[in-house]
Amino acid sequence: RDMAILARYAMQNDKFREVVSTARYTIPPTNKNSDSRTITNTNYLISTYQNASYFYANATGIKTGFTTQAGNCLVSSASKSSTNLIAVTLNAKPQSGAIYSFIDSKALFEYGFDNYKTRSIARPGEIIAEAKVKEGWGADAVTLEAKNELDGLLPADADVANVTKTITLNENILAPIAVGDVLGRATYSYDGYELGSVELVSTVEVKRDFFVFI
Repeated sequence: RDMAILARYAMQNDKFREVVSTARYTIPPTNKNSDSRTITNTNYLISTYQNASYFYANATGIKTGFTTQAGNCLVSSASKSSTNLIAVTLNAKPQSGAIYSFIDSKALFEYGFDNYKTRSIARPGEIIAEAKVKEGWGADAVTLEAKNELDGLLPADADVANVTKTITLNENILAPIAVGDVLGRATYSYDGYELGSVELVSTVEVKRDFFVFI
């Protein structure tokens, strides 16, 4: 689980994603070495240079590892139809003619893509909640929308209508309110699992009623 958390965080970095998805890289000559050198990625899921039998077209990374005690290890990633998955296999015992860190990772990805789909949970422009506003001029409430998009990985046969939403509003919301002010947060869950959350922002402006304020 820790390796998956680290991998998910690292894959948010553009340069990291570029490096771990590169099958082969040629290092040009330097002042220390007059010849160019070519290095090949040891992750056979993304490379056909060493062993094409493990190649997986959906693979996007990430890194192999091996020690005698840990066996063959692989933290890998794959993308298909806007769904991004990470798999972690540890302690795959070396066997003649079969590297199960690759075999099992491919099986995990296929299971994930077959049984789960990325679904739209929240989008800017969609009215999600309403917040009461004190000391407002001509308005005592504002409508709220999601500040950012939120997608969630759900079982393929899941109904988005069954996603639960928990609204948490800021305390003591006072005018003036500007369009885009963050006034709360919506947290989404499915079957007890938290899918994510979005900040809720005001869709309208509310000026202060100075008479009420005073």
